[in-house]
Amino acid sequence: MPENQNPPETNPPTEPNNPPNDTPSNAPSTEALGTLKSIQADLTELKALKNDGLKEQTQILQAYADTLKGELGDQINAFQKNHLSAGVRLLKNVNPYRAIMVQKVLTDKTDGRIVYYGDILIQGGEDWKNGGGKASSTAYFTRVAFPKEAIMDQIIDIIGGHSNFYALLKDKNHIYVWGNNAHGCLGLGHTSAVPLPQRVAFPAVVKKIVSKTYASGYQFALVLLADGSVWGAGYNGNGTLGVGNTIARSSFTQLSTLNDPVKDIWSCSNYTGGCFALTQAGELYAWGWGGNGGLGLGNSADALRPTRIDGLKNVINVYPYSKDDSGFRQTNFVLVRNDDGDVLYGAGYNGHKQLNQDNTTDSSAFIKVFETTSRVKKFSGGTCYCICVLLEDNGNLWVWGHGNYGFGNNQATNNQNAMLIERGVSDFDHHPYNYQSVIFRKGDQLFAWGYNNNSLGIGNNTSQREYQLIPHLNFVDGEMDFMQTSIYEAERALLITDGKTLYANGTPYGGNLLVTSNAPMPQLIP
Repeated sequence: MPENQNPPETNPPTEPNNPPNDTPSNAPSTEALGTLKSIQADLTELKALKNDGLKEQTQILQAYADTLKGELGDQINAFQKNHLSAGVRLLKNVNPYRAIMVQKVLTDKTDGRIVYYGDILIQGGEDWKNGGGKASSTAYFTRVAFPKEAIMDQIIDIIGGHSNFYALLKDKNHIYVWGNNAHGCLGLGHTSAVPLPQRVAFPAVVKKIVSKTYASGYQFALVLLADGSVWGAGYNGNGTLGVGNTIARSSFTQLSTLNDPVKDIWSCSNYTGGCFALTQAGELYAWGWGGNGGLGLGNSADALRPTRIDGLKNVINVYPYSKDDSGFRQTNFVLVRNDDGDVLYGAGYNGHKQLNQDNTTDSSAFIKVFETTSRVKKFSGGTCYCICVLLEDNGNLWVWGHGNYGFGNNQATNNQNAMLIERGVSDFDHHPYNYQSVIFRKGDQLFAWGYNNNSLGIGNNTSQREYQLIPHLNFVDGEMDFMQTSIYEAERALLITDGKTLYANGTPYGGNLLVTSNAPMPQLIP
């Protein structure tokens, strides 16, 4: 190369992926990364603190709620202990076949008033008879399987028997039914057996239900609503549904010919007999089987629709009785309350002086049976081979009729007019069916007479024509209730309660009692 000649200038090689130094970079610096990690850590810590705080607050609230719940429970328990008493109630409008039925209740300790109606319990029965779906009889109490809402609505009574049952609720427009559903008497629109309680609705609040029979294959029911209408379902062989024909109904059908609102209703004590309704205007109507002239309409013809009974005013109660004893017979009674006293009238069969006359001639019109200047506190009548028992509010107990198992005194002859049996009586129980027996209370003691299938509770199994003391009962005055139940032919059981403990005696049938006992024995209530 010549001297003093400079070589040509060349640019230094440049890395193709490296931008010039003055170009900003997208990658975070170490300082930025540190800052981001610090913020993330702070957020994680805050989140953890928040969760811990919420969890702690929730735990505090839960502990507080548990404390309140415990204090409330203690207060409720203390209130119940001081003011309420748990007990058992007898159900007197039901006669289950080979079973006994009671209800658990809470009562006010100060006045004995029921403040809560609880579970219905049944001992014995099977399949569609027990309401619990049991396939066989059990000699212990089980709960009738009502849905929860039925218990919350409060069941105030059970009506029925022999094999069909109706639950009346407190101020509701529906009922619950179960049983063998003979002739569709449960009103569900079919005739199939109903093993568990089912709901039946009505257009108004249900006020009263009447239904009773001693035959599994025949039954009907009448229902009175608060609007004064009457509805019926089931057997209708003699016009007992009052709808103008003898066709059975499997759904509840209204008795449309009762134009005036109805105040009260009554039905016969078996599936064939007379039915009665008292209107709010005070008129008494009858329909159904007219045998023995028992409807009081002047003849013995069946009445397929409600027919007014003339001549009876101030009616306060009706007692219809019918019975199949080699053919049906019926005797029906009407209680009239006047200012100067009470008068009991009767119509129908009088072959055993059920009408308390000097003759044994049937009557197709209501005639005077018993008159008092006092008030009739309680009456239980009957028809053929039955006695009639009447208690005045002054404590006088009167008996008349057939008396094949005695009148409670030393009278040995049947077919007697009214006799005063005892004074100072406060209550009695008598079932108008075969094999008559009577239990009555005087003071703090119970007495019994009549047919005895270990069911009189007097410590032996001998029938008694004169009343005998039921021993070993130490109840406080005012705290005793009693009834005969599970009655069919010679079968029956005696139930007694002081409101807390249930006592029973009799001969077991179908698991209705745990053991045979001729004196009242405590029962196990779950």
